[in-house]
Amino acid sequence: MSAGQVQADQPGRTSSDGSEPPPDIPGPPDEADWDKAAEDFLLKLLTNVQGSANVWSGAIATLLGLFGSVALVTGPTDVTKLGSAMKVFVIVMIILAGVLAGIALILVTLAQQLPSVRSENWQGSVYRAYVVRNAETARRQLNCARILGISAGVLIFILGVTVLINAS
Repeated sequence: MSAGQVQADQPGRTSSDGSEPPPDIPGPPDEADWDKAAEDFLLKLLTNVQGSANVWSGAIATLLGLFGSVALVTGPTDVTKLGSAMKVFVIVMIILAGVLAGIALILVTLAQQLPSVRSENWQGSVYRAYVVRNAETARRQLNCARILGISAGVLIFILGVTVLINAS
């Protein structure tokens, strides 16, 4: 055995490849605290994702309201100055942005959903399974909604700049 190797079969020693310690070595003294923190994190995960979805739904709605207000105030005058091919492009992109934003709002609404308590068997293990299963789904919905909402906002911004540049 070379000087850099540690014999894995000696008590209290691990192999040099960084593998787990033998099972006879007790865990760290604060392991129970970490286990409790992990459990608390897991149980609060769905609530945290739902709270984040609530914030994002407000942000997406505000962004769309702002762009909608600007479009309403400025009216179609700049769009009428565009060529026919550019008009079609702008209209298609506006529809696409609206669809993206609509899907984003639906996804954040789904991510915010609370559990149905119609079950006769609503107890700790059922609630835990619900949280574990639905927290991941809600997180995926929220992440997708963020991407779609930001994409819709960026698309509308680019369209606004395009219309301003081509209408002048």
